[in-house]
Amino acid sequence: MARWLWIASALLGLVQVMVDLSDRDTLIAEIRKRDPGMSQDEIDAAVQAGLLFTLLIAGLIVLVYVKIANRMAWGRNWARIVLTVLGAGSVGFGLLQLLAHASGVAAVFGVALDPVDASLTVAGIGLDGTAIVLMFLPAAAAHFRQPVAVDRVPDQS
Repeated sequence: MARWLWIASALLGLVQVMVDLSDRDTLIAEIRKRDPGMSQDEIDAAVQAGLLFTLLIAGLIVLVYVKIANRMAWGRNWARIVLTVLGAGSVGFGLLQLLAHASGVAAVFGVALDPVDASLTVAGIGLDGTAIVLMFLPAAAAHFRQPVAVDRVPDQS
């Protein structure tokens, strides 16, 4: 179950990136603010390149999460530790983000959190937190003590 939660969390992160990138007008305004001398063609090219690069990185992150989650499901303790560190960082950052917005600190710096972003952040915190807990339940501990002969999926035949 933890493997699927990690994969769902990674996919949710990809959705969150896509939602953030869907506001092309904000991206254009940000580029224009940083370099007012750029022509519209240059701005459009910069936005396209930025979108492509961001989606590529987000896709690679999903693939890495899937690979590590599969290793964890096969009983690799190093994968459980890596996922715990990544998940704890994600949970901590998400909680800080929500706290900054709830306390008004983010508004001081002009950072807004729309309801969709807030919902995706809360869902990510829930997925990551639950996956971490599942990996350390007593029933899971025995799974990580069993030696695995190969570093691939066991033969199902």
